[in-house]
Order: sequence, then structure tokens, then C-alpha cells
Amino acid sequence: MSNSTTQSNQAVGSTAASTASSQTTSIISNAATGGFTSGGTGGFGGGGSGGFGGGSGGFGGGSGGFGGGSSGGGTAPGGTGGSGGFDGGNGGNGGGNSGPGGGGNGGFGNGNDGKPQSFNFRMDGKAAGSADARTAIWGQGLWGNIDKSEANLAMSGNIYSGLVGIDRRYYDRFLVGLSGGWEYTQLDTKFNNGTYESQGLTIAPYAAVDLDRNWTVDLSVGYTRLWYNTSRQNNTVSGTNNGGRWFGSSGVTGNFAYERWRMQPKVSVMLMHERQNSYTESDLSEVAANKFTLGRLSMGGKVGYALDDGYLPYIKVNGDWDFNKTNAVTKSDGQQSNIDDGGGLVGVGVEFYSGGLTGSLEVDYGSLGRQDLDLWTAIGRVRYTF
Repeated sequence: MSNSTTQSNQAVGSTAASTASSQTTSIISNAATGGFTSGGTGGFGGGGSGGFGGGSGGFGGGSGGFGGGSSGGGTAPGGTGGSGGFDGGNGGNGGGNSGPGGGGNGGFGNGNDGKPQSFNFRMDGKAAGSADARTAIWGQGLWGNIDKSEANLAMSGNIYSGLVGIDRRYYDRFLVGLSGGWEYTQLDTKFNNGTYESQGLTIAPYAAVDLDRNWTVDLSVGYTRLWYNTSRQNNTVSGTNNGGRWFGSSGVTGNFAYERWRMQPKVSVMLMHERQNSYTESDLSEVAANKFTLGRLSMGGKVGYALDDGYLPYIKVNGDWDFNKTNAVTKSDGQQSNIDDGGGLVGVGVEFYSGGLTGSLEVDYGSLGRQDLDLWTAIGRVRYTF
């Protein structure tokens, strides 16, 4: 049995699996909560704090109340127009009825001037564009680049993934959806003059619930069926096998606004378990099965600034604690491989909104504080609510 190949597969596979699973769960969580945009439960659109749609802090002001006086005479003015949007609120209406004393009809109130409120709280559960828009379809694509420079365990390559999904909102506060996708990882394993490739198909249901006008909880579980191809010694030895990955994630996301500023704190936890089945290489070496586990707690968020033309640039910062992880392996020099307890991520992006269509582009550096590892990702997302 080739113990060295088993250990090298464990080192390479755990790096690829942790990266792919964290990216997949992040994509699904963003779909469930909607990010800053109206897809899901928050953001630019009505239903998000400070959205473009009417509601507190939206670009359309709220309507005024009905304030007519009743019997007893006198003139009762209409209610005051709703405050909030960048456009003025409508004035109240509905004059009072004439009482026994012959009072006249009530007047009409005036709307307040349009002003962004401090910390505009979200309306309950309506996507932008229509109060009846409850169903959405979405797609996200991701490219990631891995460069691990650790001595006697160097590797580099790319990860590609794409996910699509559909979800629907129920009772204004609940969202349920189903996503599916594909991933592909290709790494050059420089330490053994070889390659590592994996392809996978994923299915994952997800759900979200608004706790109140500012906080949302999301939950997803999923399974990825995987196929692997490996080679070493300049492709003179190769092998193929298969496996699977279970994963789950849950998070709490906030949405707040102050004038044009948007703030989205988030705490999440992710669990992953992947198994690669045993196989026999082309030189008849037997390679044992491998298992990878990861438990990760993440805390951070986004801060963005809403522009007049429907765009919202933002910055993103996250910190990770890996509370459960795969053990180190023994490298060819007899040393143990590096195992990190955590790390960080910084990113920049822009979100956009047009009617029922929302989307974003984002670039992240995801290996702050991790030893001998550089991880860059670029993510594109689009969502249509109808």
C-alpha cells in the first residue's frame, strides 16, 4: 500500500475540500439572505433596510396617515406624510366629518421632506419592484486561485464553481429554496511532480427566516458527489477514484443603514466532511481511503455606500476560527505539515439593482494569517425576483 500517496492525497484533498466547501456554503448563504440587494431578505430593494423601494429609508417616501376629525365641529387636519425616502413622503388625507357644531371638513397634511433616516429598519419581506414578487431565480459563478508554497508540499492551481437556484418567500418572513451546481479543481502538485483534479455535482436545499426587521437566520445542507484524477512522477503513475462531501452551514445576518451607508454584520458556522474512496494506481500501488473534516466559525461583515445610480460599492472583512480540522501529515522530509487554527479574508465589491434584477461582483483575498498560502477569489452573482 502506498502510504506516501495516501498522505499526499490527504494534504492536497483537505486544502481543496476546505476551499471548495467554504465557497459553496458562502454562495448559498448569500442567496438565502440576499446580501445587500433585494434578492432574498435584505438590501437595496424594498424589504431591505434603506432600500430603493418604498418603506423606511427607501427612495420612495412613505404615505401619510388619515387624520380627519370626527363629530364635534372644528377642522381636523389630515395626517402627516411618512418620513424617510430620498423623495418626499405623500401628505395625509381624509378630512373630518362635520359634527353637530357645523365643523368643516378636515384639511390635508403635508408630507415631510425626503431625508434618509438614521438606521432605516427594513420592511417585512417584499422584494423590490412589486409587493407580490415572492419567487426568485439566481446564479453565481466563482473562480479561485490557490498557491501553497510550503516546503515539500507546494501546489498551485484553480478552482471553478457555478451554482443556480430557485426560492420562494412564504408568509412574508420565510424563504425556502433549492440550489444545484458544479465544481472543478485543478492543481499542480509540485512536491511530487504530479497533478490533482476533481469534479463534483452539488445539490443543497436552504431556508431563511426574518427574526425581525433587521436580522435574518439562514440554514443550508448539501451533498457533493466527487470524481478524482491524480498523477505523480511526471504522469508516469496515475489513478482515479470517487467520493462525496457532506456540508452544512447556518448564519445570522444583520442589515442596517445610516443615511447612505449600509452595514451588514454576519456570524456563521460551517461543517464539512469529505471521503475519498480507496483505489489502485496504474503501477498497482494501493491507496487507502481518506477523510477530511472542517468546522469553521466566521465573524465579520460588509460596509457599503449607496450611490444614486443603483450601485453600492462595499468592503468586506471576515475572521475565521477552524475549531475542527484534519490532522497534519508527515512530509517527505519527515516534518509535519502546517495546520492553521484560523485566518481572515478581505474583499471589495459592488452591488447593483435594476427593477427585479440584482447582482454583484466581488474580489477577495482569503488567506490572511495562514501559513504559506495565497487564496484569491472572484465572484459574480445575478438574481431575478418576480
